[in-house]
Amino acid sequence: MRFAHRVAELENLPFGLSSKEQVQTVRDWYVESYDELKKFPEITSMADESKFTDMIKGIMDRRGGGAPRARASYSVFQAELRGPLSCSFRIFGD
Repeated sequence: MRFAHRVAELENLPFGLSSKEQVQTVRDWYVESYDELKKFPEITSMADESKFTDMIKGIMDRRGGGAPRARASYSVFQAELRGPLSCSFRIFGD
């Protein structure tokens, strides 16, 4: 359920952030991770458990890239926001 909530949050970010490539990539990682977990067969042996553990490690490694991507998206957003605002301030400041 947490994956679904996170995907919904990423799809509904304010100020157009949801459309940023970095945010969409992180969203896709959550969807992919959910699909992997859902499709994994029932664990019936130690070999299955090992495969499951490897899959979880892969998911965690992929999620580790999420924070830097989110920060990059926020930086792009700040730059876009600063552009028009800085022009407005210059006009009023002149």
